[in-house]
Formats: sequence, C-alpha cells, structure tokens
Amino acid sequence: MDSTIWIAILGITGTLIGVWLGNLLQNRNIKRQREWILSDQKSEWIRKQKKEDFERILTYVESSVTFLALIGNTFKSMSPEKQQELFLELKKQVGLIVPIVEGIGKEEEELKQLVDKFIQERDKILKVISETKDASKGDATEITKLAGQIKKRINDSLLSTFK
Repeated sequence: MDSTIWIAILGITGTLIGVWLGNLLQNRNIKRQREWILSDQKSEWIRKQKKEDFERILTYVESSVTFLALIGNTFKSMSPEKQQELFLELKKQVGLIVPIVEGIGKEEEELKQLVDKFIQERDKILKVISETKDASKGDATEITKLAGQIKKRINDSLLSTFK
C-alpha cells in the first residue's frame, strides 16, 4: 500500500511538472513568434516610408524640371505678380522636400548630395531669370542631368530595398 501512494504522488507530480513545462515552452515560442512578426512589420513600414520619401523627391524633381521648361516659354509675358507667385511656389516645394532629404539617412548620402546640388542649380537658374526677366538666360542642361542622376539613384536604392 505504501508503494501505491508513492506511485500516485509521483504520477500527479509528473503530470503537473509536464503541464508546467509545456506551458513554459509554449509561452516562449509565442513570444519569439510575436517578436518576429513585429520586426517584419517594422521593416515593411520602413520600406514603405522610404518609398514614399523617394516618390516625394521624384515628384519635386520632375515638377521643378517641368516648371523650368514651361517658364522659358511664358515668363516674359507674365505679370510681375504672377512671376513672384511662381517663385514662391517653388520655394514652398523646396521647404517641403528639405526635411525629407535630411531624414533619408547615412546610407543615402549620395542621393542627399545630388538633391542638394539640384536645389542649388535650380536656385541659380531662378536667380538669373528673376534678375534678367528673361527665362532663356537660365541654362537647364545641368539641372536636367542632375534630375536623371537622382532618378537613377532612387531606382537603384528602391531595387536594393525591395529585394
């Protein structure tokens, strides 16, 4: 009879230890899965943010090049108020794009430098246009070349990000 009680106690204890150990292992596995899912979601969010930032930069670059192309045809015929309004609109665009460029990060230093050069070149052209009141004096060759380099750099970066 004595051995029967010990076997019963051992059976109950073994069952309780097995349940406790199974629960412990399951909780540890669930935590790992949750961390993995959260890290995957975070990397996906970072990729989306990067893509949106690049799209904003591309939109800005393309609109600036388009603006400079259009302004060459119509600038002389515009009133001074309309000319000033166009310049203010471009300054506003630069104000929106600068924080994005600053926040891109160290791995995109080349892109940051290209966009800075683009903004400087665009400002030079606008200065010439505003001083001479003649849009044909602003040479857009360099800015068009920079726009192509920016697009290529962004495409390369997006390809490497989404691999």
